[in-house]
Amino acid sequence: MKADLTAAYVRSILDYDPETGAFTWRERPREHFKNAQAYSAWNTRWPRTVAGSAIAAGYIHIRINMSFYRAHRLAWLWMTGQWPVAEIDHINRSVSDNHWSNLREATSSQNSANQTTRKDNTSGVKGVYWNSRRNKWHARVHANGTCFHLGYFGDIDSAEAAYKTFATTLHGEFARMS
Repeated sequence: MKADLTAAYVRSILDYDPETGAFTWRERPREHFKNAQAYSAWNTRWPRTVAGSAIAAGYIHIRINMSFYRAHRLAWLWMTGQWPVAEIDHINRSVSDNHWSNLREATSSQNSANQTTRKDNTSGVKGVYWNSRRNKWHARVHANGTCFHLGYFGDIDSAEAAYKTFATTLHGEFARMS
């Protein structure tokens, strides 16, 4: 992110709709361009058109002054006036859904807690794995680089209950159960 990209500048070139999460280009002032031809070309073609495109795992990227910015980070800047300190979490896990009520600032660990069950999980239950050496279900939770071992259980329901209880206590509003 470039330090010279301010909220005032972003607001001067983009409109953001907090209800839909969509950015649209604004008509630009003459001082944004080196010559009259570029000014005229821009303001004839781009104002009121949707800004950005989905690239890199579904995230919306918007190109500003030859650099790409993720739309959810620009939404944070546009709404709060400041760049996010950490990461921005999409509450509903849809990385292309940038409406304001779907965005929240999060640490890396909190953002990870909001992920779905891993694709390589064979139990179908987040945080629960079969331990073939013990012939039991193993429940564990990861946070801040630490793996919390919750125990081995004879049935999957007990392991799932242990995971849900601990994950809710540890991750709070960021806990995702599936």
